[in-house]
Amino acid sequence: MSQQPEENNDAIADYVRRAEHNTARVPSIPEGIAFSPIKTAAVIGAGTMGSGIATNFLNAGVSVTLVDTNSEALSRGLATIERNLQGAVKRGLITEELAGQRRALVKGAPRIEDVSGVEIVIEAIFENLALKRQVFEQLGRHTASSTILATNTSTLDLNEIVAASGRPEKGVGLHFFSPAHVMKLLEIVRGRETSSETVAACLDLAHRMRKTGVVVGVGFGFVGNKMLLDGYFREVELMLLEGCSPADIDRAMTSFGFAMGPCAVSDMAGVDIAYLIRKELFQKETRPDPYLVVSDALGELGRNGMKSQKGFYRYDPSDRTPHPDAEVDALCEKLAADRGIMRRTFTEEEIVERCVLQLVNIGIQLIDGGLAARPSDIDAIWLNGYGFPRRRGGPMYYADDLGLPKVLERIETYHSRIGEVWRPSPLLKRLVGERRDLNSLNIA
Repeated sequence: MSQQPEENNDAIADYVRRAEHNTARVPSIPEGIAFSPIKTAAVIGAGTMGSGIATNFLNAGVSVTLVDTNSEALSRGLATIERNLQGAVKRGLITEELAGQRRALVKGAPRIEDVSGVEIVIEAIFENLALKRQVFEQLGRHTASSTILATNTSTLDLNEIVAASGRPEKGVGLHFFSPAHVMKLLEIVRGRETSSETVAACLDLAHRMRKTGVVVGVGFGFVGNKMLLDGYFREVELMLLEGCSPADIDRAMTSFGFAMGPCAVSDMAGVDIAYLIRKELFQKETRPDPYLVVSDALGELGRNGMKSQKGFYRYDPSDRTPHPDAEVDALCEKLAADRGIMRRTFTEEEIVERCVLQLVNIGIQLIDGGLAARPSDIDAIWLNGYGFPRRRGGPMYYADDLGLPKVLERIETYHSRIGEVWRPSPLLKRLVGERRDLNSLNIA
């Protein structure tokens, strides 16, 4: 994989600035479309994510009602918001006076009925389709016809969720990233019937929250998590079966420029969280084996990551440092033997190539399928939500830097060696045949 020369740094920085700026310009939404700026909001669910989302509203000067039927959870959520505000004061981001003004904008409520007068409601509950549909059915009855109804789902079918409200034109996905009051990315998921006015209001809200709002389409994982789960993490787990260790992979990807390697990220986020997401996925879709089978096996053993002191790595009680664990190596060997997978050694170059080129291939598929409007939107997503190294411009920019003929040749090599998960995107083949690059698709 190529290393970008120093003289390209200014060009990359300029590209990133334009990519982040252009996310607010959505080709399918007319410029100057009329919408009502959001001034009042409610968040359903007072967990860590819901409290973080509520903090964002306060930071944008929007009054917010935090709703949770569990009184203890509601108290914890309001306390989390207070800690978020005090943390901003300590870091010098806001004054104590401003924190007081924002504190006055939030209140707690125990019932969904208490959100009847707000302009937007965001549901931030457990990632379960049936539960989310139940909440949206209630919101459809207890909110005004003009109220925007949003879900924070990270992978579930937006169309199915918002249909329960009876007002799908007002339904939208607002996928915040954890911690929600810190991370800059906000995926704005446009459903089959979401109105342009609804999307425009959400783009304006993202700007006021000082976030990079990127409009995406409906599909498993939308854009960012689709690439993460079906591209990056799946390839990581294939290599674990083929002979890599977690430390091998994490070392290669941090050398490439990620702040953390994928196995360490999984441990920090919680191995069990991804397992629950896959459980929901498999109710509607299938993936060929092996699909994240190492994570599933770790979860079955109770190795849920840092919180259990065991995951892909072992952790000491007083230390977040990942330590290699022979039990994980033995587990990978057994899973590989069960599938007849031969194990071998890897170079750092191959590890990086397989991780990054799967991101590229899945990303191009999403452009071809209309879930992403342009390659630069994908780069903005991966730079602001997933830690792709900014000095490399994002996965789509990086593919152009390598040269699409080279990218296609390497993907075809892995397709012939590994199988269907590496089938080249038809759009990639078309671009190479037309001697075009991905940047040629970056319409403003």
